[in-house]
Amino acid sequence: MRKAILGCLTTSLLFLSGCIGMSPDGPASATVNGQTFRTGFYGTLFPYQWETGENVFTVKGTEYHEVLHGTFSLYHADIGPYTSGTIYCREDQYEEACRYYANPEHYSYYCIIGVNSDDTTEQTILIEDVDPARFDALLDFADNAEYLPFDQKNHETVETVELPMPDHKTTQRLIFYKESCDSLFLSSRGHKYYILDGALYFVYQYDHGHGEYEKLIAVPVPEEISDYFVAYMESRMP
Repeated sequence: MRKAILGCLTTSLLFLSGCIGMSPDGPASATVNGQTFRTGFYGTLFPYQWETGENVFTVKGTEYHEVLHGTFSLYHADIGPYTSGTIYCREDQYEEACRYYANPEHYSYYCIIGVNSDDTTEQTILIEDVDPARFDALLDFADNAEYLPFDQKNHETVETVELPMPDHKTTQRLIFYKESCDSLFLSSRGHKYYILDGALYFVYQYDHGHGEYEKLIAVPVPEEISDYFVAYMESRMP
């Protein structure tokens, strides 16, 4: 997923000691030679594409590799809750980085329409005039409503409905996501939606029974957000 220059393990900056701050998901910060790097400035996005430089430091057995970036001093480590690791920003630039990645103008917005199969082909469209506040509201809703197999509390709080399994020949599957303009961060591309009977539904789970027992377990998207995206997408879907 990343564009990393792995040949840079012989580095000009290698520190074998330091201190580290911990969070429930792993290190929240790393300090070496008096310089602290912090994560948490990009919310629930995933590190996506980057190029590593020559510098690296090691703290308590974890390597932090320099990320080449035109605006901020950043480092990447293969740790944290995501398979793509965690990005850290130099502490004196942290607040600026928070503002930068909170600015909707620094993102491109996309929708993947359809699925790839023998009968259908998905396509990705760039959404150039979407309301970024509503887009983020939809992403936040999905983050809170997604199926978590080992979280019983989630099962009890998310209100779902059972619907017929969509036929992808006639009903388009939708995946909304955004990517930072520097390609460093990406929102989830695993959240799926359908427009059914004029309303937008978030896929909670596919129940692949046999024949008539197949069904879609879905979460209705809040009406205000649903109405906006139904109208928006119906004018743009093939």
